[in-house]
Amino acid sequence: MPEPAPVDLRRLALQTVIATVALVLVFGLATLLAREQILGASQAFVAVLGGPGIWIGWLVSDAIPFPIIPDAFSAAGLLGGMSFPVVAAWACTGSLSGGLCGYALGRRLRGTERYRRVLARTGVDIEGFVQKHGPAALAVAALTPLPYSAASWVCGAGRVALPTFVAVSLLRVVRVGGYLWLMQAGVVALTPG
Repeated sequence: MPEPAPVDLRRLALQTVIATVALVLVFGLATLLAREQILGASQAFVAVLGGPGIWIGWLVSDAIPFPIIPDAFSAAGLLGGMSFPVVAAWACTGSLSGGLCGYALGRRLRGTERYRRVLARTGVDIEGFVQKHGPAALAVAALTPLPYSAASWVCGAGRVALPTFVAVSLLRVVRVGGYLWLMQAGVVALTPG
C-alpha cells in the first residue's frame, strides 16, 4: 500500500472552498436538470425514512471512513419538505453520533491490520497529523473535507480524552449547518414548491 501523503493545510483550504462550491453547484444543477425526479425521490425518502434516514446517513459516514456524501441525505430532507431546523438536528446528531462510534472503533481496533488499512485508504497521513497537532487536527477534520471519521478513529486509538474529543467535535455542527444553509439558499431556492 502506498505511503499516505502528509496533510497540506494550504491544499486543504483550497479543497474546502472547491468542495463547498462543487456541493452547491452539483446539487443545484442536478435539481434544475431533474427537478421532478429529485423532488419525487426526496419526498419518498422523507415519507419512508424521514429524520432517522438523515441520522443514519450521517452516522455511517462519520463513523466509517467510506466515500459517502452525507449532505445528500440532508438535501433530500430539505427537498422532501422537512424544515431546516429539523434536518439540521437530525444531521448534527447523526454526525456527532458517528464521530463517537468512530472514536470507539479506533480505541477498539488500534494497532490492528484493519485499523491500518482503513486509515491508509484515506490517502493522507491523518494519524501523523492528529499525533502532531492533537485536538486542533480534529477541529480541522471537523470543518474541512479531511475525513472526520478517520480523525475520530485516530483520536480514539490515541487515547484523546473523550471530553476533549466531544468538545472539539461540536465543530461538526458548524460544518453540517453551514453546508445545509448553503443548500437551502441554493438548491431549495431553485426548486419552487
